[in-house]
Amino acid sequence: MLKRLLSFIISCTLALTFMPGVVSYAQTDTDNYYIESFSPAEQAIYEKVSAAVINCQSSITLNGVSADRQDILGRIGDTLLFYDPYTWNLETLDYTSQGQNVTFHFSYLVDYQSFVTMQEKLDTVVDEILAETEDLSVLKKLYYIHDFILRNCDYDLDSVYSGSPYGALVDGKAKCDGYSLALQMIAQRAGIPCVTVISMPQGGEFGHAWNKVKVSTSWYNIDLSSDDTTLKWDEICYDWFLLADSEMGSIHKEWNDPFVTEPKANNTKNSYYEIKKRSASTVAEAKEIIKTQLDAMDFTRRNIAYVTVEISDKEVLSEFVSLYKAGKILTAGVVPKSGKASAFINPERQVVHIRITF
Repeated sequence: MLKRLLSFIISCTLALTFMPGVVSYAQTDTDNYYIESFSPAEQAIYEKVSAAVINCQSSITLNGVSADRQDILGRIGDTLLFYDPYTWNLETLDYTSQGQNVTFHFSYLVDYQSFVTMQEKLDTVVDEILAETEDLSVLKKLYYIHDFILRNCDYDLDSVYSGSPYGALVDGKAKCDGYSLALQMIAQRAGIPCVTVISMPQGGEFGHAWNKVKVSTSWYNIDLSSDDTTLKWDEICYDWFLLADSEMGSIHKEWNDPFVTEPKANNTKNSYYEIKKRSASTVAEAKEIIKTQLDAMDFTRRNIAYVTVEISDKEVLSEFVSLYKAGKILTAGVVPKSGKASAFINPERQVVHIRITF
């Protein structure tokens, strides 16, 4: 669930003056994809307004502005609320206009001194992650960040900071936008292009948030909060990791935000199941993939086995489930010793998760 969506029906000329502000918090090695798409004049405006937010000013006035179009200030407003991980302290944003002046009014989760202290704690966690991943490839960095956040954060709708990277990385409690802004903050500082993407139900005020990241020349989707809530077991899930747009689920129907354009993700080659060779098109292939995973496990050191397989065809998946219920998948030739199994099917991703206790 996201911050309340606010509409901006405002316009401005490109010759603007601002109230004085403090220098903003430094951004990143890789700039925000959406901000990069602004014109130079729009970027200059955004820098001033975001600095006011980061320094917890109650308002900022833009001189020479009229309130009759949906363009520059709409992009600024949406980016501040949804797409900039460094303005996470912003709780609400509104504006008033008078003549050729528009004044933005801001409210915050915490006061400035508290925000500075909290941001320092957040930076410490991010720096630790960056140090651990410094020598890794982009792909391995993303795996590490994905796993770190899932191991250290619980899905929580009610925490005060759950919609922020602070909630995900320091408090350990977040909802979808907290997860996505945390990943965006770390990825950008690691030099990986990354954006937050949101969906908004028709007529609704809350939606879902996830990320798009760029690996080599291709963009991919990562939905951390869905990976953290897909399974009831204490296992890391990769069902929503590095997917093309065509592979995403029903909650990922992108809101047509008139002020930003998300990058398209059309490459299917880097999903977890493709990389790990755990994608099957027949029941026989699925059964062999499960056996291969079990054969690689050292059962002298563990009493739990957790295996996964993606089944590309819905009819094959249905056949697989029927055979599993009939006891014809986890046979003696597949499982090395007797145990108790439970299964979970992610229908949108057509992934089978099996947990076996011995």
